[in-house]
Amino acid sequence: MRKILLSTSAMIGLAFATGNTNNSVANNSQDPELKITGKTTVSTYFFSEEKYDKKYNEKGLTTRVENSKIKFNVKGSTDTFGGLDYSLLIALSGDISKTNTASETVIKLGNASYGELSLGDTPGPDGSKTLGAKSILGGLGGFTGDLDNIINVPGEVLWSNGIEGSPSKATKLVYISPRIEGLQLAASYTPNTLQKGSKALRETTSLHKKYSKHNFVGLVSYENTFNGIDVGLSFTLIKGTSHPRSLENDQKDTGEEFQDDKLKTSVVYKEDMSWAIGGKIGYYGWEIGAEYIDNKESFANTLHYDKSNSGKIKNLGISYKFGASKISAGFYHSEKAVGELKDLGKFTDAGLQNIKNNTFGNLGKAEAQIYSLTYDYKVAPGLSFFAEANHFILENSKNAQIARKSVDVVLKNDKILYRDYKNTGQVLLFGTKVSF
Repeated sequence: MRKILLSTSAMIGLAFATGNTNNSVANNSQDPELKITGKTTVSTYFFSEEKYDKKYNEKGLTTRVENSKIKFNVKGSTDTFGGLDYSLLIALSGDISKTNTASETVIKLGNASYGELSLGDTPGPDGSKTLGAKSILGGLGGFTGDLDNIINVPGEVLWSNGIEGSPSKATKLVYISPRIEGLQLAASYTPNTLQKGSKALRETTSLHKKYSKHNFVGLVSYENTFNGIDVGLSFTLIKGTSHPRSLENDQKDTGEEFQDDKLKTSVVYKEDMSWAIGGKIGYYGWEIGAEYIDNKESFANTLHYDKSNSGKIKNLGISYKFGASKISAGFYHSEKAVGELKDLGKFTDAGLQNIKNNTFGNLGKAEAQIYSLTYDYKVAPGLSFFAEANHFILENSKNAQIARKSVDVVLKNDKILYRDYKNTGQVLLFGTKVSF
């Protein structure tokens, strides 16, 4: 509550300040002006899951509030430095399940000739400039939405439309060049992907989370129109220094002792490096988008696995807009090599002894296939209704699922439902979107 009151007071003060600012710069300058926008979605989900053991099958209904936020955007301009536009954006989350209220805080400086520089807690180019099916689908985005928060996703199965190593909204610098002849460059630098806002330094050297330092995102995009056909392409590269966590320090934190000296070491992750290429084509209401993502071995656990990778993703979407309606369909496929389990030594759970010494050899692949169909109807500016149907097939080998459990026992991670190494089903949802 205190954070909400402080944020609200700051916004009210900012509104008064911008409304009473005296124009002290050149005639072509513009005093800061405040604009408030917002959006939210309320949706109802009907879901059915068919797991490997039918006695665990599940059907259900739930209602959620999603993508809820309000934005305070102050923009101004000055003739200083040959002409400069500047702005402050503070976005507050409307999700009452979250303890923090701010979802984005960023300062932007730039002009049409030199491009734009952003500083703060904001998505990098990989979160706002990449092209693919996610820019085509309606509804909540099907496989790009929050379905993984509704159903059970087996361990090792890759369900993500992002690129591994993405700095998300960690504090960063972002530069976006002007678009010249359709071509645009964008880059971001994030010193530490755990740093957000004014978080204490000690919290950005966590031994319990994987993260990267000196994270760099580079993006090249091209957008143009030829004979009424809109064409867009994007290529993204992410590179950073992955950071391991120390089991020795975990041991000091918890006071527990591991039974095997082989486990008293650091979890070693592969270097953070991944890339993606995507594009879209539009023509008279039709749009087609596709993307290929190769996460290579970014953050692959090399202490417990050999020959593993972080997965590859393919997505494809098509949509058609007619009048106030839009219909779209999409397909998503991910594939990840689980690798071979290394000798983990002794386990506290006697039932996992058969995992020892690479009993299973190669653990195979984890795969996801998701089919989505969406329909949107725009009732009025800022108001729309939508419906969405999704069918999913998620599969991991039983041995890989047990192996994942054995590693998580060592790492003290018990958040995965290990019985669900296979899961297929449907999710049907209806919702309303409001924005202003």
